[in-house]
Formats: sequence, C-alpha cells, structure tokens
Amino acid sequence: MVLALVIYLPMWQVPNRVTDAKERADIENASRQTVIQGLGGLFFLVTTGLTLRSLRLTEENLQLTEDKQATELFSKAVEMLGNRKQVEVRLGGIYTLERIAKDSPEKLWIVIEVLAAFIRERAPLKAEEPSGGINEYVIPPPISQMIKDTDIEALMLIMPKIYLDPSSTTFKRLRGESDIQVALTAIVRLTQEKEVNQSLNFVETNLIRCNLSGANLHGADLRGANLYKSNLIRTDLSDARFSLAELNRADLSEANLSGAEFGVSTLKGAQLHRANLKGATFLNANLSGSECEQADFSGVGFYHGCLLQFVNFRGAKLVGTTFKDANLLYALFEDADLRDITWDDKTQWPSPKFLKGAKNIPKALKKQLGLTDSPDPQLEGDDKEPESPAESGEGNEPQP
Repeated sequence: MVLALVIYLPMWQVPNRVTDAKERADIENASRQTVIQGLGGLFFLVTTGLTLRSLRLTEENLQLTEDKQATELFSKAVEMLGNRKQVEVRLGGIYTLERIAKDSPEKLWIVIEVLAAFIRERAPLKAEEPSGGINEYVIPPPISQMIKDTDIEALMLIMPKIYLDPSSTTFKRLRGESDIQVALTAIVRLTQEKEVNQSLNFVETNLIRCNLSGANLHGADLRGANLYKSNLIRTDLSDARFSLAELNRADLSEANLSGAEFGVSTLKGAQLHRANLKGATFLNANLSGSECEQADFSGVGFYHGCLLQFVNFRGAKLVGTTFKDANLLYALFEDADLRDITWDDKTQWPSPKFLKGAKNIPKALKKQLGLTDSPDPQLEGDDKEPESPAESGEGNEPQP
C-alpha cells in the first residue's frame, strides 16, 4: 500500500498538459520526495505514539509491581514485629518499617502508628506489678542546704518518694527490652525528619527509662503512662495529656510542655530546667522535689491540692501563675518572678527565707507572710497593689 502511494500518487499529480518525458519525470520525483517525507513524518508520529504508550504501560506495571512489593514488605515487617521468640527478627521489622516510612512519605503516619501499637502491646502497665516500695527521699540541693537535719527527720512523711522499686518485675523486664527502645528511637527520628500532624497514643504504656529526647510528640496521649526516669530533654510535648501519668525522676529539661494537662499526675523529683510550661494545667498533681530552675510557668494553673513541697523554682518565671489549694512548703523562690500570681486561703507557703530574692512579690502575699516591713529590698517587689488572697481565689477553676 505504501509502495503504491510512492509510485503512483506522484504520477497522478502530473498535469496532462505536460508532455515532455524529462519534465514529467522531474515533477514525479519531486512529488515522490514530498510523499516519502510525509509518510516518514507520519511513521515517526505513529512510532512515537506507540513508544510513549508502551512506556506508560511499562511505568504503570512497574508502579504496580513496586506497590505490590512495598505492600508485601510492609506486611512482612509487621509480621516480623510479632515474632515472640527472636529479638533480632523484631529489630529487623522495626528498621524495615522505618525505611518504608522514609521512602514512602504517604506511609509515614501508618508506620508510626504501627510502632506505637507495638510499644503499647510490648510494654503495657500491669496491675499486679508494684509501682512503689522504695523509701528514697528527693530534695533539691539548694533546698536541702537550707533545712536542718532535725527538720528533715520531722518532715519525712511529706517528703517525696520514688514510686518505682528497681527490683520490681516491671523495671527488670523493660530494661531488657531493647526492641522497645529501638522502636521509640525510630519514632523520634521519623518525627524529627518529617512534620507529623497526628497525635500519638501511648495510653497506659510502660515507658520506664525510655529515651524520647528531641521527639515531636505534640498532642500525644500519655494518660496513665509510666515515664519514670525517661529522657524527654527538648521533647515537644505541647498540648500533651498526662492525666494519671507517672513522670517521677523524668528529665524534661528544655522540653515544650505548653498547654499540657497534668491531672492527678506525679512528677516527683522530675527535672524541668528551662522547660516551657506556659498555660499548662495541674490538677491534684504531685511535683514534690522537682527541679524547675528558669522554667517558664507563665499562666500555669495549680488546682485542687497540688503538692509542690521542696520544688526548686529558682529563677523561674511564674507570671500569672495560679496556686489554688497548693502545698508550697519548703519550695524555693529565689530570683523567681511572682508578678500577678493568684492564690487562696488554702495555699500553704514556705517560710520567708525561701522567698528571699524573689521578684515582684505581691503586696498581699508580703502582708500575709509578714514581709511588708522587710528591710531586704529584694522582698519589696513592685509597687503594684494586687488583689487580696480572698479576691484572687475568685474565678473559674478546672474540675478534676
């Protein structure tokens, strides 16, 4: 067909008036070249179209193959996590899932949720496991230096105790579970490298001595979790929920805890140096013996019997902080900013020497503690007349 077009079409295009054989041959050849070029272009277009279609089909098949392989790899990794006998197999599953999350951003949150579920399943809180039993007392050094030995003996009943007994089965079991910490480390890396807008679920999870330093756990649900001696340095825990959680001796230095909720939580002996707690809420929480030097407690609310004995507030920012029915015996306020704080008649304050060097002490509090006529200029505060303790107790309070 193509050959016929090349041979006969040019002959048909030569006008009948052309009778000279040479002239007819020249016209036919010129026309034939045009036809050949046109057919060549058409052939090129058809070939290109077929090639592109073939490439698209190849890419689609390749994508389907890759998706199938990724699904199989994901399923295999999850299966490896469920291996009860070999920790090496579980570790391989964790590393495989982390690689999948890095290679496929759309699977990031799925992988994080799987790892979190693995941790919850591997480290649940058990009612039969003891949470206390050691009589170890925690008093920050700056405060212990100000208390006489006789005072310490008399105050042993109210001094903070560590909840976890290192001889308990919980402590021994978790310390030996390297796969749990590897999974936590994978979560830390994934949340650091990519922005995560979801909230992790660690409800009633045993995270004793875990390392989550630097992780992005914004809005995490840690209700009922045990974070004894956990490393949470510079961790983003803003808007996290810690109701009934145990954070005794946890290191939260420079952590972001703004807007966090601490309902009936325990943070005895916790390290909160330079932590950001703006707008956090504490309901019947126990922070006894915690180190809070230079921490920002602006707008924080302590309600319903919070225990704050022996807390080191040295250099802390307590602007607008509420202390309703709080126990502040032996709490140290040296260099702390107490501007616009509120309290009520149930608030228990330390003796005046623990407020030495405090800034902006409200006049009503100085009067209540007998500091009005103190010759120490550091106890004079500003000239602003704050509301009285009775008045400061007014307003809405969160309910436990």
